[in-house]
Amino acid sequence: MSTIQETVETIKCIAASEFIMPVMLRGRHGIGKTQVFKQLAEETGRKYFAVYGAQLTEGDLLGIPSTVKFKNFEGETKEATNFCLPLWLLKAANEPSVIVFEEIDRAEPTVRKAFMQLACERELWDVKLHPQTVIGAAINGGPTGQHYDVLDMDPAEQDRWAIFELTPTTEEWVQWAKDQDYPPEFIAFVNAERKHLEHKSEFDPNVVYPSRRSWARFLQIIKTGGLYDTYTKKRDNKENYSEEMKRIYFLSRSMLGEACAINLKKHLESLKVYEPLDIIKLGAKMHKEVEDQGRLVDLVTNLINEDHYSDKLSSLKTKEMNNLAAFVFGGSGEIAQQISKLISRKFTKLNTSLLMKWLETKYNGRKVSEYTAELSTAAVDFDTDYDKDDNSKEEEE
Repeated sequence: MSTIQETVETIKCIAASEFIMPVMLRGRHGIGKTQVFKQLAEETGRKYFAVYGAQLTEGDLLGIPSTVKFKNFEGETKEATNFCLPLWLLKAANEPSVIVFEEIDRAEPTVRKAFMQLACERELWDVKLHPQTVIGAAINGGPTGQHYDVLDMDPAEQDRWAIFELTPTTEEWVQWAKDQDYPPEFIAFVNAERKHLEHKSEFDPNVVYPSRRSWARFLQIIKTGGLYDTYTKKRDNKENYSEEMKRIYFLSRSMLGEACAINLKKHLESLKVYEPLDIIKLGAKMHKEVEDQGRLVDLVTNLINEDHYSDKLSSLKTKEMNNLAAFVFGGSGEIAQQISKLISRKFTKLNTSLLMKWLETKYNGRKVSEYTAELSTAAVDFDTDYDKDDNSKEEEE
């Protein structure tokens, strides 16, 4: 059993050796078997080719026959059969590549034999693979094979492969989803309700179950289809977003299954809704409460730009001013760069004395004026220790 990163690093060792043994990944559907080979190709500078065994006939792999003329030892011209090999094979013979045979345990026996010949001998007909080309296979067979309509592999077949049972962790998927900048509310649900990331027990016929792959596709649609933006905008503005919730529910039910969709809906409905004024109440703690940086920028931008907050900003107490400084300079430098000038302009417009009070406000022993001066020339490495509460030392006016 191995995680995705462990598997990638181990296969790199095989790929760097003098004898590049064929590599087979076994495991449940949608867990990232193909992604392992794509990552290998990307990190080692190899070309990537995927060949789907269940879609092939023997001729698709061994080549299409054509006739050629040749002279025999008596000088007579004869015709013979030659084979035009697939382009991916010729490319993999010409430069370092990663060839992945997908679903070879669903392929016809004749196709599997051709795969085995290429995997073992690293050549078909008179075409030899490049010495640094890696041959891989991704299948659903093995320990989880009873859930799938696949063919068993006999011991002689298995003996020709380095076989890895891929068992990625939830932590790997969560980090991957964060790297893709997928909506944090949905990632938090998966992290908290891990049984809904993928179905591991018996499969009932015609029932939709979640998988890592279906989650990735679902989140891609949510993120890029405009639904998430509309949902968060209405939610944060305390508008009615029931229609958006319905669409999220129907979409999740169609891709992740009913049980997962019901629990996801409950999770989203239970989330706390933050207002712009929460920034001056919570300060740097907002960065812990709200992980989405874009949402934080929207909240503080609304606080500054919306006219109905002007009266509150004009009468900020010392602790509230401290909280505002802690929010701006206690998070990422990116947020500070975006909003510190906006705040200064807003305070200048409201009251010059308010601007002076803002510039004299301290966070971690440094004045706001010092932070803003450095921002104008270079990026600042701001303190992100959210547990440190400097505001407790200040008294309210």
